[in-house]
Amino acid sequence: MRIFITGDLHGEEPVITSIPARCPQLGKGDVLLVAGDFGIPWWQPGSDRSKNDTKLLRLLSDYEFTTCFIDGNHENFDLLQTFPYEERWGGRVEKIAPHIYHLCRGELFTLGGHSIFTFGGATSVDKASRTEHVSWWSEENASSAEKAHGIDVLEHANWHVDYVITHTAPEQFFSVYQELAFNKLLLACPTQAYLTELHNRLTYKKWYFGHYHGDKNSNSLQCRLLFDDIVELGE
Repeated sequence: MRIFITGDLHGEEPVITSIPARCPQLGKGDVLLVAGDFGIPWWQPGSDRSKNDTKLLRLLSDYEFTTCFIDGNHENFDLLQTFPYEERWGGRVEKIAPHIYHLCRGELFTLGGHSIFTFGGATSVDKASRTEHVSWWSEENASSAEKAHGIDVLEHANWHVDYVITHTAPEQFFSVYQELAFNKLLLACPTQAYLTELHNRLTYKKWYFGHYHGDKNSNSLQCRLLFDDIVELGE
């Protein structure tokens, strides 16, 4: 099993159909991890537009590899919450479709022999122009229970994991994303503040995140921002 990581998909068909060409190494038994803003499902079941969700999920399900994603800020949380939870790879997931799984917040998974801590969510910079329960959800930021669970999981792991995958990033990585930070605005983001606290205690090999729509690697900070790039775990 090989593990690959990419950034936001936003439920965009051209991005999804281009995955095999952008990463021909992805094969049977491998896993693609999406660092938030998966964007599927988005439309209410039964609506004409929901057919697009069905189409995109079928496209991903038909690939030889398994797709896993953490949630971002642009997700339909009303729909995500309808899927049943199950235990897989040592942590809690939601099965969205065959070979497609939502990796829940604050979980520690073992994939390909690596321990991977996941934590989704972020604050939307465009929420003022969106409608609650239609195109924006308050669940985009972590709840107190989710934060507490993440801390419990990390304490059990003695605050050491191999890799971290989040949607937004701790403030310690500002130099990586500052040129892409939506006109350089620093929002008051509760999830980012939480991750900043975790970073102060956590040891890891590499931290991957999306959200800022760019691709940049920092060896000195042991982190990587992803959007278009698809990289193998560890790169």
